[in-house]
Amino acid sequence: MRELTATPEMSLEEAYQLQEQWAKDANKVVYIILDKSLVGGVLEEKGKGSSLGMVGDVDFFISEEEDEETKKTKIIAEINVMIADPQNRSKGFAREALFLSLDHIIKHKAVDTFVAKIADTNLPSIQFFTKTLGFQEISRSAAFGEITYTLPVTTSLQEKLASLLL
Repeated sequence: MRELTATPEMSLEEAYQLQEQWAKDANKVVYIILDKSLVGGVLEEKGKGSSLGMVGDVDFFISEEEDEETKKTKIIAEINVMIADPQNRSKGFAREALFLSLDHIIKHKAVDTFVAKIADTNLPSIQFFTKTLGFQEISRSAAFGEITYTLPVTTSLQEKLASLLL
């Protein structure tokens, strides 16, 4: 799992510290993926955390970059998707969560480009990002065993997401 998500090993205390840092950082956005069948369709009150029904998450790391051609500042959102239990993969959880979160991030963070770094062995994710969403490969890192893909935010992408969310 850590290899697929490029996540370092950490203690429970370190994970809680990281969670606290992320909650305070406006440039990091986390969407928790729940299986509503595991929570009986009822979610807990806001602020009352529970892992019941959690199958994964979608994370966005927001940054700014100067466009070399236009010299304008672009907002970049790097995506990280994780479905923890292999039994929950290929069931559509990441697909639905990505459609919803991409749409939300575009509308609320004014993102210009999305970036996804995917393990070169993670063929289902590569297929999904390239074939379904239209991400294009821009680089490969043999040292890290990952491929970097980008997707510019266009009117066409926004219309595609809107149609998928109906």
